[in-house]
Amino acid sequence: MAAGCVAGRARQAVTFAVVADALVATEAGSARALLRDPTAPDRLARTISEINDAKDIRFVVLLGNLLADGQGRSLDKARALLGELKKPYFVVLGHEGLAGEPPAEGRPALPGGGPAPDQPKPDQPAPDRPLSMSRALVALTFRGHGFEGPLSYWRADGGAGVILVGLYTAAPGQGLPGHVDAEQLAWLDRALGQDPSAAVVVLSYHALVSFHPFDNTYAWQDRLVDNRQAVLEVIARHPNVAAVLSASHMFAASRVVGQVVHLSVPALSVWPLAYDIVRLDPGSIERHYVTVGTDDESRAAFDLLVADKTNRDLFGSSDRGEQRMIQVFGGRKTERWNLNTLRP
Repeated sequence: MAAGCVAGRARQAVTFAVVADALVATEAGSARALLRDPTAPDRLARTISEINDAKDIRFVVLLGNLLADGQGRSLDKARALLGELKKPYFVVLGHEGLAGEPPAEGRPALPGGGPAPDQPKPDQPAPDRPLSMSRALVALTFRGHGFEGPLSYWRADGGAGVILVGLYTAAPGQGLPGHVDAEQLAWLDRALGQDPSAAVVVLSYHALVSFHPFDNTYAWQDRLVDNRQAVLEVIARHPNVAAVLSASHMFAASRVVGQVVHLSVPALSVWPLAYDIVRLDPGSIERHYVTVGTDDESRAAFDLLVADKTNRDLFGSSDRGEQRMIQVFGGRKTERWNLNTLRP
């Protein structure tokens, strides 16, 4: 370890923005309204403008589901929008409308071996099913923004003694947990060990820890990595990991496991329409989220949240259920962790 450096701590203050679930598309009118929000590109453009004006933000992480579908025009639109960023940016893949791949050998599509809920039979294409593209195409499109080739996971230098490690956790189909295969697990172990003096931030679309009791239900099983314990065991071998950020819950939440701060970041496409700002310095980790929706967008997003059948089933359709949704998805706007306590 380099003199004066403590594992898991930045050498100086580093502030970065995290934008998740932007869901950029080029067409409206889908039956899945959330995935074809015509206001999404404008909201991402406003977010980019705000970040450009923020002098203290060093870089930006696009933490999964940048795209609402697998259409090439959506990919082109997202790339053009991100071309306006004046800060370095790094892309982590979520589902992104990517082409489905068969589950890893020995891993059922769902617990119990059933098919994914909305997977059509081979001779019965699903209505309104978005087109798909390969994850290698997306990785190559954003080469130099974390990706160095077609590989869908990466390691990059964020500067000031901070290393970013972007995982690929998406599974084919809807309603499925995330997964990290054996090859990626072995790579992760090597990537975390390359510079023991650096503070490492792991980026994973699906969460490695539970942030809500509903994670134990069928409805929210797709928020988590199914073999997360194996991933956490790899992380635990490397004391330089300071934080793990995920986006699949689409709300602000946190949990400390050992010496690692796990953060769930809010979504740009789900009320309260926000992105995260994270500050990592030698003595602390801080985060707060910034809302960017217009009044009309925020009202529409909240109405969509409350009207969602899954949310009504989980939270209830009464006024009390609505208040519970506000508490969960509103989350804690600002949080801080003292590293001198976590890493004495």
